[in-house]
Amino acid sequence: MRTVLSLLLLAALAGPVHAQSQVPAPPRVERIDVYELGLYRADVAGRERALGTATGARSVLSNIEHVKTTTEIEAKPGTHFGFRYRVDGRPNGREVPLTAVLLYPQPGVKNPTTGNTIVRAEHTLRLKIGNTSYRGYVFEHEWELVPGTWTFELWDGERKLSSQSFEIVRAKD
Repeated sequence: MRTVLSLLLLAALAGPVHAQSQVPAPPRVERIDVYELGLYRADVAGRERALGTATGARSVLSNIEHVKTTTEIEAKPGTHFGFRYRVDGRPNGREVPLTAVLLYPQPGVKNPTTGNTIVRAEHTLRLKIGNTSYRGYVFEHEWELVPGTWTFELWDGERKLSSQSFEIVRAKD
């Protein structure tokens, strides 16, 4: 009888330990690896609402093609610039929320339709660990052509994982 009770007690204690070992570890982003930057060519496949941005929307791009490696960008409508990067961490393939930030040069970008001046745009991205992504900007309106340093940042909570700056200069034509 004592042996049966001991075995039942051992089985009861072993059950929760086994169940706890089945809980997957939370995803952990270790770093962002930027591997390409500069000018791009892309098709605008659609638009998504993005509150807190200069235009109030963001372009969904397809057929993204790297054209030239540079951090100096001429301010012209239709110009695409940005960078490609990989999210490194574990476990591979797990989706994580990262915060994308764009810091505009002072005095900011003023949207004439809304009257709002933006110096910082921010939105959440849902990315998979191990995958590559593109982060960039396309000048669509004359009022966006603000010269100065434009800085893209990627954050995981309070940890800044990446910062990439571009110097926007007045067009030479």
